[in-house]
Amino acid sequence: MFDIYNFLSDAINKILIYQKLNLSYVFLSFSKKLINILKVLKFNGYINNFYLFDYKISLIIIKLKYYKKKPVIKFFKKTSKLNLKIYKKYKNLPSFMNGLGVIIITTSKGVMTCCEAKKIGVGGELICYVF
Repeated sequence: MFDIYNFLSDAINKILIYQKLNLSYVFLSFSKKLINILKVLKFNGYINNFYLFDYKISLIIIKLKYYKKKPVIKFFKKTSKLNLKIYKKYKNLPSFMNGLGVIIITTSKGVMTCCEAKKIGVGGELICYVF
């Protein structure tokens, strides 16, 4: 059975480990949901870019972002799990680190941050916290 939560856990762990090692690129398995999450991270300035590599095996190559030789992503945590999914209505969407961090949420309109979801007026499943 395909499980996006295992892919997301793997991606988060690899990103955090590669940043501790001061490496520039992370190689991950292909997933459409992961690509949508990476688009949100790129738009909010947490990663430089990501590339799709498709030759016999599908890979996602993420270019990590550093500021003054320190990683931009300080905190990256998955919220929903396979057996415990956290859903919030748009009126109850939380803020993270007083607006300095980002909560990524999946809605009926796609993957976005909580701030964008509040503006549109949709709720959804909380995926992860990024700071």
